[in-house]
Parts: sequence; C-alpha cells; structure tokens
Amino acid sequence: MKKDIYTIITEQVIKGLEKTGLNWFKSWSAKDNLAINHVTGKAYTGINQMLLGFDIVDNNYTTGEFMTFKQAQKLGGKVKKGSVSHIVVFWNISYYILDGTKRVYFKKLEDVPAGEKAQKSMSPRFYKVFNLDSIEGISPKHDIAKVKEGTIFEPIERADEVYKNMRKKPSLAHGGNRAFYRPLSHSIQMPSQETFTTPDDYYKVFFHELTHSTGHESILNRGLVGSHGNKTKYSKEELVAEMGALFLCGILDLNPKDSNDNSQAYINGWIKYLKNHPKEILSASSKSRKAIEYILNK
Repeated sequence: MKKDIYTIITEQVIKGLEKTGLNWFKSWSAKDNLAINHVTGKAYTGINQMLLGFDIVDNNYTTGEFMTFKQAQKLGGKVKKGSVSHIVVFWNISYYILDGTKRVYFKKLEDVPAGEKAQKSMSPRFYKVFNLDSIEGISPKHDIAKVKEGTIFEPIERADEVYKNMRKKPSLAHGGNRAFYRPLSHSIQMPSQETFTTPDDYYKVFFHELTHSTGHESILNRGLVGSHGNKTKYSKEELVAEMGALFLCGILDLNPKDSNDNSQAYINGWIKYLKNHPKEILSASSKSRKAIEYILNK
C-alpha cells in the first residue's frame, strides 16, 4: 500500500523523536546544520529544515547543501551508488470554483472566469534530494553565515530582546511555582528566574509560553480559550508551543539542561498521538513557524 505524504513525514518525525528526543527539534536551526538548496542558495524552511537538519546530523554529513538527482546530472555530477535520498515537501497550489456540488479546478488564479469567486486549494507533494556528500563532481559553494542573513535563523544577541521587541506582547509577571499563559488577560506568569537550574532553562520555558501567546485571538487566533477542556485541542497547542520554544532556543543557541527530563511526557504523548494522526505534524510545524515569525517580527 502506497503511503501518503502525511504518513511519510510523520514517520520521519517519530524516528527523530525516538532517536534524539527533543534535541531533534534543535537540529534545524543549529549553526552548522542549516540545510541549503545548492542550486538556489536559499535555506529550506519549516518542516523541510527540520527534516533535513536531522538528516545532516543523523548521517554525519559535512555539508548542508542538497540537490535533486536531475539537478546533479545537469551540473555534471553523479549520485554515488547506494546513496540515501531525503524528502522535501512542497505545496501544490490550485484554485477551484463550485459548479453545483462539483469543484472545477484551475492551475492559476487568472484562469478563473471573471465574476467567479475562487477558493485556494493546497495539497502537499514531495520530491527527493541528495546531500552533496553523496554526489561526485560537485562541491559546496554557499556561505552559511550569508544564507542565514534575513531568515528566521538569524541569531539574536540577547534572549530578552525577543520579548522586548515583540508586537502585542503579553504582560509578564514572576512568582509562584507554575508557568502558564492566560489568554483572557493576554499575560504570562513565570516562576522567579533564580528557581531555574540555568538561564537557558528559564528562557526555554518562557519561550514555550510566549509561543502560546501568539495564539491569542488578536494575533494568530488559534482558539485558545476553552482549549484546556478539550484534550485533543490542548495536545495540539502544546505541540505547537514546545516546537516554538525549542526552535527559538536553537535560533538563540541556548542549551536548556532540563528540557529532555521535563518534556519526556510530551515526547511519549506526541509519538503515540502522531502515529494515529499523521497530518498533525505538518499542521503543528506550520503554526509554530508562523508563531516564531511573529515573535521575531519577520
């Protein structure tokens, strides 16, 4: 039975979670593990950066540059026999109008007949790429530092500036022994900073709550009010927030020591949930990326 794209991606994510735990999420933004398209010179984004970032670490690649089999042939290169390919996801965008109950599709918006209201349709597809370590005759050519400029992977000097510069940022208070975001008041409550093992651990927890805050109805509107009463909805939001926290830690080059211990329940729960809901990792990745871009004013 042929696997759909959601199942393929979910299996890759589960493999990463089972092998390296929450450290899997950090690989996509690590300074030396940035995945780059050799032909365009651009960094892969979202789920593709996460998947290829993990592949770089898992296979001990010496470069982050990837290309397709056909691109390698066109440039005079040759894929080594027995090389492993890696998946890159892209979205096939089309438009449709309703003819009664039937959908009539068009490849481009300008192809839609005048006067008709078109809806956008997005379906995931994938193609396979090879790391340049697996290709003979082609050498890496991109400077990672230059590629990182202007992307969401650009390092931020001080973690405090992330909160300071955020638009519509929630209010922040310290005290007590719990960390949480309250959507009704758009506020974050954090334990005192000195109660954390390291500053990195404090910011990891804070970024988790900060990612939650982007779901406020006046920002990205992820429907947070009442979500605690819905276990499925709450689990999805927790996945988005934890991914956001770990992505931000990776961007800032933070190394929270307590992450794996404190979040092990999350990992076990995600693996079980994702196996039964393969579409959720793409959804969570997309929502987490939007949250990060909002927090970083991208």
